[in-house]
Amino acid sequence: MAASLRIATAFVLMFILPESLTEAKAHAARLRYKREKEQDMTFSTLRRVYKEATGSLSTLAVLLPRDVVDGNPLKRSKKDWNLSLLAMSYGLAAIYTGSMPFLIQYGVGAFRWSSETANYYFSSIGVTRALVLTILWPLMIKLLKSRKAPASHTPFARDETLEATPLHRSLSPLRSRSRSHQRSTHQLHQRSTHSVNVDLLFARCAVGLEILACWVMATATSGAIFAVGTVVGALSVACLPTIQALSLEVYYPGGNSGAATRGGQAGTGRLLGALSVLQALGSQIIAPAVYGFVYSRTVATFPQAIMLVTACCFTVALVLLAFVRVPVFFWTVHSSLNTEEGGGEVRNEDSAEGLLVDVEVEAHE
Repeated sequence: MAASLRIATAFVLMFILPESLTEAKAHAARLRYKREKEQDMTFSTLRRVYKEATGSLSTLAVLLPRDVVDGNPLKRSKKDWNLSLLAMSYGLAAIYTGSMPFLIQYGVGAFRWSSETANYYFSSIGVTRALVLTILWPLMIKLLKSRKAPASHTPFARDETLEATPLHRSLSPLRSRSRSHQRSTHQLHQRSTHSVNVDLLFARCAVGLEILACWVMATATSGAIFAVGTVVGALSVACLPTIQALSLEVYYPGGNSGAATRGGQAGTGRLLGALSVLQALGSQIIAPAVYGFVYSRTVATFPQAIMLVTACCFTVALVLLAFVRVPVFFWTVHSSLNTEEGGGEVRNEDSAEGLLVDVEVEAHE
C-alpha cells in the first residue's frame, strides 16, 4: 500500500503537476547553474566539498535580521527581527511532528494498549487534523478576516474637511488624483495590517493549544484522557502553515509592492525553501535524536518527560511569537506641483507620519 502511494505521488509530480517556471526562466536557471559549476571547478577540492555540504544551510541566510528604515531618512536603520523570530518559532513547532512514534510507545507502555487501539489512536489524530485544515480553520479565517479593519486616525481622515475649503477646491485635478491614490494605498495597507494581526493571533492560539495538550497528556491517568489531550493538540495543526503565511507577510511588507522590490516569485521560493530546511531539520533530524535520547533515559522513571520537552519547545515558541510585531507599512509621497494658473505655486508634501502643505498663492488682481 505504501509503495503504491509512493509510486502514485512520483507519477503526479513528474507528469501532472505543471512546471512552475517558464521556458525562458528555466533556461536561464540552467545556464546559471552551469556557470556556478564551472566556477566551482576553479576551487580546491576541500572547498568544493565544504560548499556542497553546507549548500542547504546557506539558504537560511534569508531568515537573518534585516536593516529597515522607519520612514525618516535622518534616523539610523533598525534591525527587523520579525522574520528571524518567526523562523525560530517555526523550527521549534516542527519538532513536535517527530514525537509521534514515542507518544504511541508511551500509550502502549503506560496504558497497555493493543495494536488495534494504537491504530485507532493514530487514526483519530489524522482525522482531527484533516477536519481542522479543511473545515474548521478556513471557516475561522473567513470569519475573522472578513470583518472590517478598525479605522485609524491618519491625515487622510481629514480629506473631506480639507477638500471642502475654497483653497482645496482651487487646486489642480492632478492634486486630487494624487490624494485619491494615497487614500486607496492607505486603505490597502490597513487591510494588510488587519490580515497580519489575524494570522498572528491564530499562530499564538495554536501554540497555546499545543502547550495545553502537552500538559493534559503528561497528567493523564487513563488512555481516554491521553487520547483527548492528543486530539486537542491536533487542533493546532494549522500552526505551521499560519507561521508560513506570517513569514510571507513580514518578508513582503506592503503586499505586491513589497514583493516587487524583493524579487517576486524568486524571493518567495528562497523563503519557503529556508522554512522547508528548518522543518526537515526539526522533524527528521533533531526531533528523533532528542526524543529518542530523552525517552530512553526516562522511560523507567519518568516517561512523561517527552511531553514536558514538547511543552518547553512550544513555550519558547510562544515567547518568540509574543515579540513579533505587526509590520508597519511606511509610505511617503513627495510631489511638487508648479502651476502658472493665477501666477501661483503649489507645493505638496505628504507622508504617513503627518501632513505638511505649503501653499503660496498670488492673489488675482
